[in-house]
Amino acid sequence: SGDAEAQFRYGLAHLEGRGGLSKDPFQAEHWLIMAAQRGHAAAQYRLGQLNEKGESGVPNPTEALAWYLALD
Repeated sequence: SGDAEAQFRYGLAHLEGRGGLSKDPFQAEHWLIMAAQRGHAAAQYRLGQLNEKGESGVPNPTEALAWYLALD
């Protein structure tokens, strides 16, 4: 409901397939974005990595840089 830390943790759980959730990088990205937009620095950093490595598709260095630059 807007708790950035919970959104971040839920995103990581989807990314790693933990807590009874299947590995789903697209759901992970969705929840990490929700947290990152609320200023969650770890989510912003993880989104940078996700885009840099292409974990949810094709690597996107421009998007990765944007998330890295968003870090407070």
